Amino acid sequence: MSKTAHTIYIILLSLIVIIVLIMLMFHGNSYYQTSLLERFYHSDHIMLKPSGVIGHGLGILGSLLMLIGVVSYMARKRMKRLSRLGLLKHWLEFHIFLCTLGPILVLFHTSFKFGGLVSVSFWSMVAVFLSGVIGRFIYIQIPRTIEGRELSLQEVKSLKTAAGQIEISEADLPDEIITPELNGSILPGITRNSVIALAEKWQDKSCEKKISIDELMDAHASGKLQEVFGAGTAAVISPVGEIKYGDKVITIGGGEVGPVAKKYYNAITDIQYGQAEDHMGWIEPVS
Repeated sequence: MSKTAHTIYIILLSLIVIIVLIMLMFHGNSYYQTSLLERFYHSDHIMLKPSGVIGHGLGILGSLLMLIGVVSYMARKRMKRLSRLGLLKHWLEFHIFLCTLGPILVLFHTSFKFGGLVSVSFWSMVAVFLSGVIGRFIYIQIPRTIEGRELSLQEVKSLKTAAGQIEISEADLPDEIITPELNGSILPGITRNSVIALAEKWQDKSCEKKISIDELMDAHASGKLQEVFGAGTAAVISPVGEIKYGDKVITIGGGEVGPVAKKYYNAITDIQYGQAEDHMGWIEPVS
């Protein structure tokens, strides 16, 4: 999903929540502002009361949305076969959407009557919603692979050790992948070599040369810098969203996973998991 498509996706989900909330308030405003004792005589009572056609329907739909939101997100996290169906953070955003819209519908199902089991149920949902918001904040602080898997402490340390093995997609003519040349601090990593080998096979222009941080910042300022990603055994391919140098902070590719990083990540992991034929001769059968 491109940055523009992701922005549209988030705006659309937000608009749906806002529009549904406005419509429910507009349709039942008179009824909900009526005191509980007088609602029985209101013309909309039969439809909007918790056991009414609309009220009951809102409760069922709201509960269903929350159930789908929780189950689908858990399935995406735990089932390997679903790992190719979009990024985990997009599933999390959809999970938050459903688990925000669901409680809103359940709230209107109760007709704002908070008593007994209804009160316990409602505040339980509020707690779940708030935990989701906090969880989202914590989620974005945790280092992850390109597919959303959490990195262990050892894997993070491994990435920091291999920080010099960084690939840069630069918008020259034609596009070029640049990686720092090997020296005392940069090891001939297997994943790094795999990226270079695939680039040669696909005839993607690539080179190894010294890269200074000033060159990197200048390339970003001139619009030549398209992507930056690290290559290592732990995360395979790990995109770099921001770089801080001195007082400057640059965002690369809108902070999203770029097509080059995604292309190489999918190619390498597909071979690793046996989901693609090994044309590179990397797999060794073990009997």
